[in-house]
Amino acid sequence: MARGNNANRMRANNPHQHHINIQKKQAQCDVQSVHNINEAIERHWESMPDQAKTFLLGTLDFLSLHKLARFWSNSAVVEYTRGGIAGSVCGASWFIALNYLKLGK
Repeated sequence: MARGNNANRMRANNPHQHHINIQKKQAQCDVQSVHNINEAIERHWESMPDQAKTFLLGTLDFLSLHKLARFWSNSAVVEYTRGGIAGSVCGASWFIALNYLKLGK
């Protein structure tokens, strides 16, 4: 009695078809993964003040610690630097930065 199934026999007869199918599945996963990462980034931006996104993305070329301290000391956003909220903002910032790197941005 022969072991295996038709799919294995087909792959053995045409290994290139199997490789093409894997590439198609990988491409679909990559697109879905990028979409999911972008959605997650947007959810994390929502946990931060609106000004943070504008400030942080607008100072990517050169962000000094002085500018960063002045931004978070501003009366409009200083509430995000206190208590448990500060930890959430810090975590969200880290998550956003890490995933932008993953996306090559």
